Amino acid sequence: MEIIELDPATAAGDDLAGWHDVLCAVVVHDLPGDPQPILADTVTTLKHPFEIARQVRWLARVDGTPAAACELRLDETSNHEVGDVDLSVAPAFRRRGLGRALLAKAIRQLTAEGRPTVTAEVLAGTAGEPFAQGHGFTCALTEQRGILRLADSEATELDSLVAALPAGYQLNRWTGQVPASAIESYVQAKDLSWLNLVCKVVS
Repeated sequence: MEIIELDPATAAGDDLAGWHDVLCAVVVHDLPGDPQPILADTVTTLKHPFEIARQVRWLARVDGTPAAACELRLDETSNHEVGDVDLSVAPAFRRRGLGRALLAKAIRQLTAEGRPTVTAEVLAGTAGEPFAQGHGFTCALTEQRGILRLADSEATELDSLVAALPAGYQLNRWTGQVPASAIESYVQAKDLSWLNLVCKVVS
C-alpha cells in the first residue's frame, strides 16, 4: 500500500483520474442505480473546491492501482475545533486496512491543528457504517435521502410539482454550463446549501 498526499493543482492526470475511479466504484457498489460521477466534474471539484473550507487529500494505491481516497475538510471561518472527513474505499480493496490508514492520517492532521472533533457522513447499510462504529463514531444526525427521476415521472406529476413551488421560487433548466444570467444566483444557492450542510453535520 502506498499513500500520497494529493494536491489537485499539481497532481498528475492519472492520479486525478484514479481518485475519480475510486468514487465511481463506490457509487456502483453502494448506490446501485445512481448516476456515476463525471470525470470532468470530479476534476473541477478537486481543483476548485468551496472556499469556506481548506481541503487535505490523500490517495491510496495498491500495486499502483488507486484503491481509496480521503478528503479532510477544515472550516477556517468557524467551527475551528472540527474537521470533516470523507473516506471512500473501492469495494475490491476493502478489509485491507486502507480505510484505517487513511483515517489515521486525517486524525493526525486534526490533532496537529488542535481540532479535537472529527465528523463524517456514512451511508446506512453499507460497509461504512460498521467501520465508523468500530472507530468510535456515534450517530449525531440521520438524513433521509431522496431522488426524483424525471425520466420515470409523468408530465402531469412534474406540472404539479412546479405549480406547488413556494412564492418567490421559479424552475429554470439548461444544458451544459450555467447561463450568464443565472451565475450569481446559482453560486449563492450552492453556497447556502453547503453552509446548511455544515451546520447540520456539526450540530
